[in-house]
Amino acid sequence: MDKISIITPVYNTQKYLRRCIESILLQSYSNIELLLIDDGSTDESGLICDEYATKDPRVKVFHTSNGGPSKARNLGLENVTGDYILFVDSDDWVDENFVSHYMCDNYQAYDAIFGMWDIQTNKGVYNPSLLDKPYIGDDFAKAVIDLSGKYSFELNCNKMLRTEIVKKHHIRFIEGIHSNEDDIFTYDYAKYVTKFIVLPEAHYHEVYLDEFDRHLSARILPIETIYITNKMAVNSALKISDNPLWIEYQNERLFYRLASSIMKNIANNVHNISLCEFKKYIKEAHMMRIKYNKHIVNKHRENYKIWSILYDVVFAFENVLYVRFCSKLVCLVKNKLN
Repeated sequence: MDKISIITPVYNTQKYLRRCIESILLQSYSNIELLLIDDGSTDESGLICDEYATKDPRVKVFHTSNGGPSKARNLGLENVTGDYILFVDSDDWVDENFVSHYMCDNYQAYDAIFGMWDIQTNKGVYNPSLLDKPYIGDDFAKAVIDLSGKYSFELNCNKMLRTEIVKKHHIRFIEGIHSNEDDIFTYDYAKYVTKFIVLPEAHYHEVYLDEFDRHLSARILPIETIYITNKMAVNSALKISDNPLWIEYQNERLFYRLASSIMKNIANNVHNISLCEFKKYIKEAHMMRIKYNKHIVNKHRENYKIWSILYDVVFAFENVLYVRFCSKLVCLVKNKLN
């Protein structure tokens, strides 16, 4: 009976933490260990972690100075004793079959088992994945392209990984960056994956119910941060395969990430770089749009062609005023549609 290690970084989430911990401890598959990494919390989160450690021997608590989620997850990776690893964020929760559904038929034959998740918002539950049956593969790059717009492989909370592979190759999250650390970790691991499966059921529940800006992904990060960390992700991804379509896919994805960051900064009137730097990134996006925007990223997503064409239009020229006008217009239309 394989032991499953669940790593949960914790930072100032006292409002949601009990729900998260209890959902993990109530799993139908009981041979688990829960590693709670208190990342220097200044609220009651650390005490809550200690409380559960006294109640359940499967809970291990590590208190550390604040260093960010990547450092916290790495501390967890250093201390796991299970055969497989899962990640759960402390403000989310899982249902009772979260672990057991990863223990699918012949699960030991797979180097990675991917699962679904849903997002809970004030407007209801949203499922970002469109997969309706299991997908079994032995070519990770091909699967990412095949399922683009149906499934996202890069999240850290949607996969069960072999501890042996993580430890043997010393795969860790890059510390000190604030974007794309999940992508880079996934790609670093995928280099050693020979067979994997994607399961269509959602047992992980990501919560965006209130205080949405507590999620780093919701913040408007500097364009430079987005560009540099996405370049790092591309470099990691290209170590998986040298297939020309994979190279095309990754560079197109980089274009969309850069373009989206520019548009968000404009729409929200964020001015965190000089005009010279701003022009540089607009030029880069314009050149990438010419070279890489072949409409293969998110090809299964609803209305993806419309949005691809809009990106084409926004970055058709290098002119800053033109890009500003088009960005504000596109974001205004998008908000109206939402």
